[in-house]
Amino acid sequence: MTLEAVQPLLPYFEVDSEAKRTYLAWRICGFSEDEACKYTQTNPYAVKVWRDVDEMFKQLDTVGLADLRHQAVSEILQQDYLKNVKR
Repeated sequence: MTLEAVQPLLPYFEVDSEAKRTYLAWRICGFSEDEACKYTQTNPYAVKVWRDVDEMFKQLDTVGLADLRHQAVSEILQQDYLKNVKR
């Protein structure tokens, strides 16, 4: 999966939206919490704070992650199918 493919699946957040969306995109692509923090240059403590103060972020980064991965795979397969049909 690519980050660009999963970004449209993510909501916008009121605070730190771009950082949260990029972090979640890495997580959807299968990276661990530590790896996602490393690649987004985000302090793991900041992610903990996001989870504490933002219920939607917490839900997406925990139980909602599997659903987002499923949606991302479906979206990518659909895009690939449409791209191949056009050829």
